[in-house]
Amino acid sequence: MDIKNRVCLGILWKLEKFFKKPYHPFNKEGDMWENLYLWEYKTTAKTLQHFHIDFSGKTVLDVGCAVGGKSAYIGEYAEKVIGIDINRTSIANGKLLIEKHHPHLTGKVELRVDNAYNLSLADNSVDIVFIDDVWEHISKPSNALKEALRVLKPGGYILIAFPPLNHPWAAHVNDLIPIPWIHYCVSEKYIVRWYIRKALKTRGGIDRLKFKNMKPSDAKIEYINHMTLERTLAIFSKYRDQMDIIDFSYDLLKVPFSKVLSKMERFGLFFFSKYYFTLKKRG
Repeated sequence: MDIKNRVCLGILWKLEKFFKKPYHPFNKEGDMWENLYLWEYKTTAKTLQHFHIDFSGKTVLDVGCAVGGKSAYIGEYAEKVIGIDINRTSIANGKLLIEKHHPHLTGKVELRVDNAYNLSLADNSVDIVFIDDVWEHISKPSNALKEALRVLKPGGYILIAFPPLNHPWAAHVNDLIPIPWIHYCVSEKYIVRWYIRKALKTRGGIDRLKFKNMKPSDAKIEYINHMTLERTLAIFSKYRDQMDIIDFSYDLLKVPFSKVLSKMERFGLFFFSKYYFTLKKRG
């Protein structure tokens, strides 16, 4: 371990107890998967306020649906929702949770194991592709966007919402390590080991590790792709002959003076918490 990481880890371990853990569904009493499902369902309402799109009568593809809470919420308005995820455990739990909490949607919402890079859907078969809190996890985002465009009907929409790398919880370990911007302080391999050690001492910790696909041998946090606004725009530019950006908005961190601080030239990006893009496929 180099001197920087040794010093930073030593300091952060001592300071950790002074940081308040942000809300996270994994830390709530009860079943982890059910808590995640209900949290996804609730927060999707806020996310959709940024997208001025009518879902009625539409077929929606929810990429990276996890346990299906997002798919279920969209199912209240759309004609049909297809939620896909590569995590078989998430899909299995999601099917049970939809039957438990929203049985009226079992015929409208279909959850399936599928790959965002090679979808088992026909060309031009869906009206809307929804990618929420997933864009920052996909290892090959350009491939996923290309595939989304393939299955999307001409004139259809791709809705992308994601917290960027400059977000304080971008490392996605805040359920157990409540230190903001830790990914800028310590090498990721040490964050992985720190998280695993805490998970093994926590109720449901093994399920958390499986959900994040985290292993002791990982040299980096494999389930994040270090997505930034600049990188996102660069990926979009590859497909400018097939689609247009028709809307963009954002959320700021809920801290004092965030609106003013976000305008700072060098550090302003650290006060943006989530970006929202509406893309339209050309007809």
